[in-house]
Amino acid sequence: AKPSPSSLRGGGESFSIQSKAPNSVKRHVAQRKVRGMPSEALKSYGKYAPTYTLFAGLITLFGTLFLARSNGHLPDDLWLPMISFNSALLPERFLYAVGFTLTAAGIVLSALFANAYFLPLVEDQHKCLSTTSFWAAVVAAVGLTWQAVIPIQANVKDVLEGKGTIDMQSQVHQIGAVVLFLGGHLVPTT
Repeated sequence: AKPSPSSLRGGGESFSIQSKAPNSVKRHVAQRKVRGMPSEALKSYGKYAPTYTLFAGLITLFGTLFLARSNGHLPDDLWLPMISFNSALLPERFLYAVGFTLTAAGIVLSALFANAYFLPLVEDQHKCLSTTSFWAAVVAAVGLTWQAVIPIQANVKDVLEGKGTIDMQSQVHQIGAVVLFLGGHLVPTT
């Protein structure tokens, strides 16, 4: 036997979807008015931010790899080096810094778009997870920018061959990479 909507009531509150939908829509509209509507640019272009971010990251990754490989800046036995090795010397260092900073901007734009258009639609019991995911994306973007503008040391090839030691610049760069990957890990897991 199918329970009637009146039998689903508990403590005067209805659990039927029909009675909850209008209130949630009204609450959503009220929240948008309080927080302010997103800018027209975010509304128009924000939906393209994830695609832009993907292409910016891929172009940067493979562009720096191509430049580093063609200029002889990578050891011959490393077919696919760690990404940071592509930032050690010019000209790939410039593309690495600019490209990954633009990629980080795309991550923030994607997070802002999701925050403005999807977060208000999330059920109340999951808002904390959605907000955590938003801030994790922002943290990942900060880490990406950090490790992009502070490149790994120029003599990293010597360090690999045992002829040098890791300096402070590389350690700071690696801390930025850790921030990037920890933030990036939290985005889909929350």
